[in-house]
Amino acid sequence: MIDFVKLHIVNTDQLWLDELESNQLLEFKTTVSTSSGELSPKKEASYKGMKFIIHDSGYILLQGSLHKYKNNGQHNYNDFTCLELLSAIEDLEKKFQLSPSNCLLRNLEVGVNIEPPTATNKVLNGLLTHYNQKFKDIDLGYKKGNYKQLKHERYYIKAYNKKLQYEDDYYIPNELMRFELKYVKMKDLKASQITTLADLKQESKLLRLKSLLLKSWSNILLYDKTIDKKQLPKYVRETKIHQWQNSRYWTNLTKQRKTEQKKAYNLIVNSYSKNIHEKVLRLISNKFDQLLHKPFPLV
Repeated sequence: MIDFVKLHIVNTDQLWLDELESNQLLEFKTTVSTSSGELSPKKEASYKGMKFIIHDSGYILLQGSLHKYKNNGQHNYNDFTCLELLSAIEDLEKKFQLSPSNCLLRNLEVGVNIEPPTATNKVLNGLLTHYNQKFKDIDLGYKKGNYKQLKHERYYIKAYNKKLQYEDDYYIPNELMRFELKYVKMKDLKASQITTLADLKQESKLLRLKSLLLKSWSNILLYDKTIDKKQLPKYVRETKIHQWQNSRYWTNLTKQRKTEQKKAYNLIVNSYSKNIHEKVLRLISNKFDQLLHKPFPLV
């Protein structure tokens, strides 16, 4: 559900700051430049993957994965329920005397892990566009995961193979795909009245995040790898299929032409495929409801 957060801690006083810096769970360190010998204008300390950053200016940040925090900073491949989210936030409140209403959201990741209806990589490799922006392959360096990302001005859309990412360290028996939004500007969240860590403790606000997640997936153009080409008319099989699975083809179309081609493509999907896009949409919705402890049967 909720993963990475970046929080600006406000309305603090010197007493709270002194207690934070002397907290036995934290060891604040300041880096020194090897070339100039100058001290960094900030000091940092981490606990279970959550990092406190105190700037000399008085600007205080707390950032990290709440999901990993609940797992002692180790991983985030398993489900992270609403109750576990509340537990993680309340643990931070207790151990560091945090007031969630004083923790302003600056970045937020929200998403779900699902078992897709076909091989995860088939879904990922079919991702084409979202609002005429193209998905790109992202090299995770030391990590694996077949990572796809699309960048808008205020948020990123991310999708990757969670099983592949963690297979060297954990046994994950089934396919596992992560679909996630990462907000780097808060305009969209503010419109949903989600501005602080305290808002993440409210079920009604979490449901608004679910709506944003579903809307984003709904507007993704996915080439369905399960289309049975053998049943297609010759022209569609030999010409249109090659066009439809090319993101550049779609981004070069006029608005009217794109609407026409989407209609034609969707007719083929509905008639000759397993309609992976629609099934993933339902899986995202159902998984979110399950994490909120409102399970619904898969349709």
